[in-house]
Amino acid sequence: WDVHHGNGTQDIFYRDDSVLYISIHRYNEGRFFPATEDGDPNRIGAGIGQGFNINVGWNRGQIGDIEYLTTFTQIVLPVAYEFRPDLVLVSCGFDAARGDPLGGCDVTPEGYAHLTRLLMPLARGKLILVLEGGYNLHSISNSSLACMKTLLGWQCPPIEYRAINKLGNESIRTTLEHINSHWKSLISE
Repeated sequence: WDVHHGNGTQDIFYRDDSVLYISIHRYNEGRFFPATEDGDPNRIGAGIGQGFNINVGWNRGQIGDIEYLTTFTQIVLPVAYEFRPDLVLVSCGFDAARGDPLGGCDVTPEGYAHLTRLLMPLARGKLILVLEGGYNLHSISNSSLACMKTLLGWQCPPIEYRAINKLGNESIRTTLEHINSHWKSLISE
């Protein structure tokens, strides 16, 4: 859940159907760093890897818990359960966290705790969170602590509910349009 698109990781596995790569990142129509079209939702893999590369690219900041949780319930979890991974690896940058000056998003420590909890049943619990960074030590510390407590079995704290924002919903819909035909678990609208 690093706010930046993982273009290097995507490139390594772009033609591989043995790895499911999902990136949820700021995109801003290709203008957010690394400022390439690699993070476009239409980049879904190639050859036998087609459909195994999923990009949810936010086209604005202030994306928070509700948008991430909606992405997990509508895309990440249905596809991941259908894929049945042996291991889940999260590039765990906290630059999408509330208070991060670069990411401009609004994911709370509570939101990260819920995202972690949702991933834990996958791969028989084989979940690795790899800290990649962030630019606000307070945000990194609180978000990391929330994830670690969740991994240790603590109850997830409640999150504040609000309606999903329009641009966040559009980003999710755009991604679904590109990957629906590749996954039986996704509902085509």
